Amino acid sequence: MDDVNSSILVLCAGGLEWFVVELMLRDVTALSREQIRLLTDGIPGPGQAGVGKILVSFEPTRDVHAVVDILRLPYIIFVYVTVTVANDVDSTSAQDCADRITLSRLQAAELHWRRVNAHINEILDASEGPARGHDVLERRKEQQLPPQAVGQNAGATKFRCSCIRSGSHQFKSMDVARKVGAVADELMPHWQVDLTNFDLELVAIVSGKEPSDASSSWSKLVVGIAVPRHFDQTSKGAVLPKDQSSRADVLDSNGRPRSFALRLSHARLLVELACAVLGRVPTIVFDPFAGLSTITIDASKHSNHTFGLASDLDHQVLSAGALRATTCSTGFMIADILHLPLRRQIVEACIIEAPFGVRCGKSRDLEKLLVKGLDEVWSILDPHDSVCILLCTTRRLAAALNQSGKWTIAPAVDNDWRISALEVWTPGWIRINIGGLLVELLVFRPK
Repeated sequence: MDDVNSSILVLCAGGLEWFVVELMLRDVTALSREQIRLLTDGIPGPGQAGVGKILVSFEPTRDVHAVVDILRLPYIIFVYVTVTVANDVDSTSAQDCADRITLSRLQAAELHWRRVNAHINEILDASEGPARGHDVLERRKEQQLPPQAVGQNAGATKFRCSCIRSGSHQFKSMDVARKVGAVADELMPHWQVDLTNFDLELVAIVSGKEPSDASSSWSKLVVGIAVPRHFDQTSKGAVLPKDQSSRADVLDSNGRPRSFALRLSHARLLVELACAVLGRVPTIVFDPFAGLSTITIDASKHSNHTFGLASDLDHQVLSAGALRATTCSTGFMIADILHLPLRRQIVEACIIEAPFGVRCGKSRDLEKLLVKGLDEVWSILDPHDSVCILLCTTRRLAAALNQSGKWTIAPAVDNDWRISALEVWTPGWIRINIGGLLVELLVFRPK
C-alpha cells in the first residue's frame, strides 16, 4: 500500500454494522469513502455486522488530530499506527511476516506514534488545568508515556511485540511475535525489549484467508504500534459487560430466557435519522416500547444535550436496561403507551421499535394498538418541530395514520444534517435484521 504510514488501523466493538462505523469515522474526520476501507473482501450489507479491521488513510496535515478524534469515538476498541500492510503473506511461514518490516517504515511509524502521544499529552494537561510539575511528571510516569524525541539520542524505549491472529495458519501467534520482535530489535538500536514495563507495543495482526478462497495460501498482515487509550471510553459504551449487552437474556414468567436483539447500529442510525429530519439534535428522545432501552441510551450518548426517556410495561426488562444507563442521562418509567403520564407537547423526537405481532396476538391487534398509541404520542409531541420514527411489521399502518389526519407521512428533508443516515434509512419497505422479519420504516411529523 502506498504511504502506509499516513494510515491507522481501527478495531471496532461487536454489534456495529459497517455503514455505521463508516458514518462515525466520516463524521469526525471529514474523510471520503475511498479513505476508509475494510481489510476483508466485500462490504457487509444492512443487517450484517461490520466488526473487523478498518484501514483509515489521512492527509499528512490532518492525521494526528484525526487519530485523537477517532480515539474518542464510542465502540472503538483499539487504534494502531500502521507500520506495514500486506495482502500476500505466506500462511505457512512466520518469518514472511517479519520480512515485510523495513527500517524506513518503522521509523516513520514511530515518529507518527510519538506525535499522536504528544497531542494526547497536550489535551490531558489542558483538561487537568494548572497542575504542579511534580504531579504531571508522576502522572506521565504512571502512564508510561515515552519521550518526544526520535532517533539514536532519544534514550532507550522499552517495547514488546504481540500478535493477534485469526484464521488457519501453520504457525502460532507466539512465533509471529518472536520473529517480528527480533526484526524490530535489530532495526531500532534504541529500542529495548521489556515484556512488562513497556512504553511501546508493536502488534502484528494476521488474518486468515477468506472461506470463499480455501485454495489460497495467502494471508493478510498489518503491523502497527498501539496508541495508548488515555480517554475514558467506558462511559460511552465502548465495551459493555456481557450481561449488560444489547443481547442480554431476560427470563419470562415461566423462567425461560427471552432474547432482545436490537443492534446498536440500528439504534444509532435511528437517532441519526431523527437529527436529519429535525436539522438539529433533539432535546428529548422518547421510546414507549423501550425494552432494554438501547435507543434511548444511545440517544443520550449521542449528545450531551439530549435526554433519553424510556417507557415499558415490563418491569423486569426495563430494570435490565437501567443497569446499562448508569453513566448517561436516561430516565425510565413503567407506563402504557395508551396512557402516558407526560405533559403535553414536550417531546421533540419519538423513536419506536414496535413489538412483534407474536407478543401482541394477531398482527391486526398490533396495528390497532399502534394507531391508538400514536394518537397518545401525538399529544406529547411538540406540534411545531418534532418527529416520530417507527419500525413495524405491518404494511397497513401508514394508510391508517393518513386517515387519522394528524400526521404527515415521510416528510422531505431539506437540510444537510447527517445525510449519510438518510442514504441508509430510506422510508419504505426495507429488509433489516430484526428478528429475521421484514420491517417497514415510517418517518412522520404531527400536522
